[in-house]
Amino acid sequence: MGLGSLSTISYFRPSNLKILILDNGEYATTGHQATTSGTLNYPALLDGFGLPNIVPILRNDSIENVRDKIQIWLHTSELSVLPALVNAKAPSLSNITLHPEEIAALQRTYKD
Repeated sequence: MGLGSLSTISYFRPSNLKILILDNGEYATTGHQATTSGTLNYPALLDGFGLPNIVPILRNDSIENVRDKIQIWLHTSELSVLPALVNAKAPSLSNITLHPEEIAALQRTYKD
């Protein structure tokens, strides 16, 4: 989801929408490079978009505090956002060994 989506969501305010943001501070798809999100203030950013009911989870929150915040987020009866800074790391994956032509052939095989 891009940042422009947040302003659209804020404008329409669907009451049944819950947004969960999990930020582990790295780009897993391009080799686990660090992001700049460590300097980002998610509550301030989301508030700037006019999003209501922001329930941030911080890396140093106790498990009890995390559970309480998740319950608040889940039981809010309108649009709510839960940004969570997490320590989880994406698994290391090997490169795909197939050539593009082989991948295309496999996709055609499973077309039906």
